[in-house]
Amino acid sequence: MSSREIKERLLQIIHTCTTSHRRLKLLEESTSISSERWKNMLAGKQQPTADMIQAIARQWPQFALWLATGITDSQHGHISPAEGYEFEINLRQDPARKSANAYLRRKVEILETMFMEERSELLDNESREIFSLMEKREEEDDKLKSRFDPRLLRRSKFTVDQSNFATEHDSEEQ
Repeated sequence: MSSREIKERLLQIIHTCTTSHRRLKLLEESTSISSERWKNMLAGKQQPTADMIQAIARQWPQFALWLATGITDSQHGHISPAEGYEFEINLRQDPARKSANAYLRRKVEILETMFMEERSELLDNESREIFSLMEKREEEDDKLKSRFDPRLLRRSKFTVDQSNFATEHDSEEQ
């Protein structure tokens, strides 16, 4: 995996999650990395640094796995920006889907706090909160799984074309 691929994925996340007129200000405010450094990276004058990649992964944890590996696991909330577009559309129709993102975001916050406080153990209230969020996420996953007809999943191979999803069978008919 090349650094070019990671940079391309990083740029895709930034362009998907920010608007052009507030991009640098939002990045600076949400990551504590100067807008000048972001500007240089976006203009191609510098490569993304480890702290930039980490900051984006923490800001949008639903994209962290995809950013680092190019792999998604949407069942567990690890998506790409293309899936994120579909995720946002589905979110309007199914508010329960928020739980995977809430779980990932809160877990990152708690781990950052533990690091800053030099702790290796979760506090009782943190443990209960993470467990509760995890249960909500699992309930949501079960709900989403129940919407699929397993017979259709066995017969179809799914392909991804940006944010459009189609079965192999659908493609052959067109």
